[in-house]
Amino acid sequence: MKRDGGAIFALDLDGTVTRREILPVVADELGFANEIALLTRMVLQGSMRFEQAFRLSVEILRSIPVSRVQKVVGAIPLDREIEEFIAANRGRCAIVTGNLDCWIAPLVERLGCTFYASVAATQGDTLVGIRSVQNRTRAIQALRKRGRVIAIGQTLRDLPMFEEADANVAYGGLYDPPESLLGIADFVTYESGALCQLLATLS
Repeated sequence: MKRDGGAIFALDLDGTVTRREILPVVADELGFANEIALLTRMVLQGSMRFEQAFRLSVEILRSIPVSRVQKVVGAIPLDREIEEFIAANRGRCAIVTGNLDCWIAPLVERLGCTFYASVAATQGDTLVGIRSVQNRTRAIQALRKRGRVIAIGQTLRDLPMFEEADANVAYGGLYDPPESLLGIADFVTYESGALCQLLATLS
């Protein structure tokens, strides 16, 4: 595939593009707040692997109609400045997330850029299971075919992206990035306007 020579921006979704973590919001709305909050906390603390926690979360929420989850996800606020940056650079932005594609469909449609997400198995409005969990390393490898990749993230789950990308930005939008992320980050910022200015400079 031909490389366009410009930077490709690989952005984490939860707490970076969105202003809240998606699964905890969904769980809170649907009555599973405590269970999902525990799993999310364990991932953020590094005491449980993302894939293990994610599969458990899906088992907890799979009885909920997909359309109901989509309604909750569609109402989650996005960071205005980051959304505007993506809108102005859709061909060079990609979202890399472990969330299920069927659940985040409203955000995929709204943002209109490339998405790398976990793939669900569905039957009508019912979630049957998980076909595949998104591998962030492979997502970056795929994006590199198009150009130099800059990863933007803020938690331990973004570490595979940082290890594989050509350059990294640790972004403390919702969380303070852990030391393991800061240790390999090329840039660090805590404000979305500053992040967008930085990305424009790195273009």
